Amino acid sequence: MSETLKKLAAWGMGVIGCMLYLLPAVNRFYVACVSGSDDVWFQMWCYLWVALAGLFLPWLISRKSTWGVCLGAVLGGTASVVLLSVACEVWGSYSDYQLIDGWAGELIALVFLWGGIVLFGLAGLLPCFRRNLRAASATERKWLRYGGRVFVSVLGGLGLMVLTILAAWCVAFDRYDLLWWEYVLLCPLNIALFAPMFWPIAELLPSGRWQRVSFRLFLYMMLPGLLAAVPALFLDDIIAYPGDDLLMVQLIVSALPLAIGVLLWRYVRRRIAESACGSEQ
Repeated sequence: MSETLKKLAAWGMGVIGCMLYLLPAVNRFYVACVSGSDDVWFQMWCYLWVALAGLFLPWLISRKSTWGVCLGAVLGGTASVVLLSVACEVWGSYSDYQLIDGWAGELIALVFLWGGIVLFGLAGLLPCFRRNLRAASATERKWLRYGGRVFVSVLGGLGLMVLTILAAWCVAFDRYDLLWWEYVLLCPLNIALFAPMFWPIAELLPSGRWQRVSFRLFLYMMLPGLLAAVPALFLDDIIAYPGDDLLMVQLIVSALPLAIGVLLWRYVRRRIAESACGSEQ
């Protein structure tokens, strides 16, 4: 079999595996939008992650390289764990609002869940026992660093969104009679919710003016929100601090956004300088 046919076979299997779990992800997205259930949202994210793992896992295995095996083991292992959480109904009942009702839908759900747990686990584990795996080439190392930055930026952006949402809840959770200074805190927190989307965009763009603009938009929209999160977390009545009277714990929790802001400032300023140097070459 030629290399072209091998690539087509790998991507074909990936597309099939992706579509099998993308359909329930779309179904859970629709149900979550209608019902607003947090459990259904978590189920959607679980199916979406498994769909992405199914898309890339066959291609990674076909690379026959050490880095491909390592990434495949991570994808296969996490996909198995995620499917196990859905099968064990950690996020509520998986059989509600199925695409097919009745015993047929229940049987299909069980096959796709438990069968997927086994298949993804084996697909991630078995290639680790291969011999004569090749090392990554210079081009592959370059793209691995590139993809790693994008992946970290997506996860980091998701974490920043959760942090700003939590801080906003601490200010205005189930309340309508807000004070003026609470509105002052909420304004930068709401703006900061849109900032994380500029981070992966900046990592994807080539070195140049637009990459620096994206990094600056991310930084200047995110930093005021992190600064507003400090008093929001310190003065909240939502988080139950251990003992509820430990001032040091409150200080540590409220100082966390400030520490994250300092790290982001240093990282983004370094990336802007690298982008300026790269565009001049």
